[in-house]
Amino acid sequence: MKKVILLIGFCFSFMLSAQKGAYYQQYVKYKMNIDVDASNYSYHGKQSIEYTNNSPDELRVVYFHLYWNAFKPNSMMDQRVTNQGLNADSRLMTKVNGKAVSRLASIPANEEGSQKINWIKQKDKDLKFEVQETIMKVYLNEPLKPNSTTTFTMDWDAVIPHQIRRAGRNNREGVEMSMSQWYPKIAEYDYDGWATFDYIGREFHAPFGDFDVTINIDKDYVIGAGGTLQNPNEVKGYVQNPTIKEDRNGKATWRWRAKNILDFAWAADPDFSVEETTVIDGPKLYFVYQKSEKTKYWEEAKPLAVKFFQIMNATFGRYAYPSYSFIQGGDGGMEYGMCTLMLGEAKDLEGLVSLMVHEGAHSWYQQMLATNESMAPWLDEGFTTYAQDYVLYRLFPPAQPQPNPFMDAIQSYVAFTKRKIEEPAVWLADHHDHGSAYSVASYNKGQLFLVELGYIVGEETLSKIMRKYYDEWSMKH
Repeated sequence: MKKVILLIGFCFSFMLSAQKGAYYQQYVKYKMNIDVDASNYSYHGKQSIEYTNNSPDELRVVYFHLYWNAFKPNSMMDQRVTNQGLNADSRLMTKVNGKAVSRLASIPANEEGSQKINWIKQKDKDLKFEVQETIMKVYLNEPLKPNSTTTFTMDWDAVIPHQIRRAGRNNREGVEMSMSQWYPKIAEYDYDGWATFDYIGREFHAPFGDFDVTINIDKDYVIGAGGTLQNPNEVKGYVQNPTIKEDRNGKATWRWRAKNILDFAWAADPDFSVEETTVIDGPKLYFVYQKSEKTKYWEEAKPLAVKFFQIMNATFGRYAYPSYSFIQGGDGGMEYGMCTLMLGEAKDLEGLVSLMVHEGAHSWYQQMLATNESMAPWLDEGFTTYAQDYVLYRLFPPAQPQPNPFMDAIQSYVAFTKRKIEEPAVWLADHHDHGSAYSVASYNKGQLFLVELGYIVGEETLSKIMRKYYDEWSMKH
């Protein structure tokens, strides 16, 4: 028994070990007011940011992410795709005469993304700032001492990029606006300093925070978002016969709030339908999508989404938020606070539910357990994929029970190793040379780590380990 305990301790020492000094984490509160110009795919934004420095360090600068500045020719994202060639993410490139060409290289000027900061202030005094593509460095007028709070105010303009990677306008299924990583977002500060990863296409990291977001947009649009809608009676889509309060420009005002999440994402389209259901002793679920023959499986998916949350709550720890939204948008599937943006047109029910389950399971390993996806993507993607297959085996049981429901994952990994392009799982998410190698290192190896650990210590003990991980690290980085 002692050997088993020692083995568990060894395997999880990197994850459950004592931190460098006393544990701390920063906290941020955003209050935003957004005015959307839907006809020009742009918006004007204002926000106040209450930032609490719980670290033992005095901060003289702060950093922000400006993700949309990556969506233009000659950006780091564009250059990476060019350098990777045919190994690049297929969503970021096209093939011309058998060669890979970055989609960003030829994006029209009026479809480039941008986040232009007009000003930022601390205590009503202008702050000096420098922007290097997707990272903004801000010099404080007054140092932010340990265990103290300050407030920044900011004004900016943004252009919604053509939908190429996750965020953007007019995705391939016709969703007008997929709004992810869309606002100037303060970077995470921890024991390793500022997490100032340039955005070149993969993962994100951020401090926990509260969001109070007001969005003004043409009254005909319906919004799905990761948060709680404060005024459903005044906007389209959430109640029958709403009293829509439009301003002189024909815009309705949407008010959203969310607490203790990593980011706030939303999507908007005039043709969205909103359906909802409730998990008993769990969250309210929203399904926001364009109804058509191509999205016919969404109706059948709703009760399976309920079962997914029930299984996850019972097995991996309780979902901590009041709601979750499955929103059609983006370019595949991507996890955000209290929601996912995902493609909605599916060939079959199991394919749609598989995507819903994977993105929903990220609420545990990317949100509540707040893995640093950029540094250790396998701890998020791998554990999420393990939970995904665990749940799917119960939602779609095979005709003949399998002794090991993860056998497909094992065989897939063995086959991949024969290609001789395997790369270490410990590499940063953006440092992989080959897209397939990144996927296997992050999704497959992380999953098989848990599969093999379960083989060694037993499934019952593994279940206890996963719950202990949740109990000790939920809502922490």
